[in-house]
Amino acid sequence: RASLRRGRDLALEVGELGAADRAWLNLTGILEPEEAVGEATAADRWAERHGRDGSRVMALGRASLALWELGRWDEAEAALERARGLQVEGGAASYLDACQAHIDIGRGRFESAEARLGRLRGWADRSHPLSDWIRYLIRLECLLETERGEPHRVMPFVELGLPPRDRDQIGLQAEMSWLRWVGVRALADLTVRA
Repeated sequence: RASLRRGRDLALEVGELGAADRAWLNLTGILEPEEAVGEATAADRWAERHGRDGSRVMALGRASLALWELGRWDEAEAALERARGLQVEGGAASYLDACQAHIDIGRGRFESAEARLGRLRGWADRSHPLSDWIRYLIRLECLLETERGEPHRVMPFVELGLPPRDRDQIGLQAEMSWLRWVGVRALADLTVRA
């Protein structure tokens, strides 16, 4: 955390806007939700001052996810509405759809989440390396099926998200840990139902 903050501050000081973006967004991804909201809000204000709409979308998306974790649903959706007001396309629009699906799942709007994820499902080709983006989509699929009470539908996504080399090694990445956790939860749910 300290090194990301130092990197962000140095990048801001020397005017390396792209490096500042990356450091700030990486920082918001590893902080506890309450602190992440503050950092993401600061990143959004900074990006707005510098005319960086793509960075604003990412910052507002990160803020919405942190607010979601805190159970502050209305604020999370308001952050996404601000981001949608920037009229973004492509990857940024897909990221906003994924963030909205995350909120929809939390609020029990499973059909809406399913529709949004349906628009994002082009990632399912197993031949592509598992990027953070793909793992995030897999996480959403797992979360949707878990919250729907369909643990038997979770395991194929867990297996998809854990490539063979990672299945036998415990990695430090948060997504890998989360996928393992949701897989164990789904197996426990299936065992209880049996």
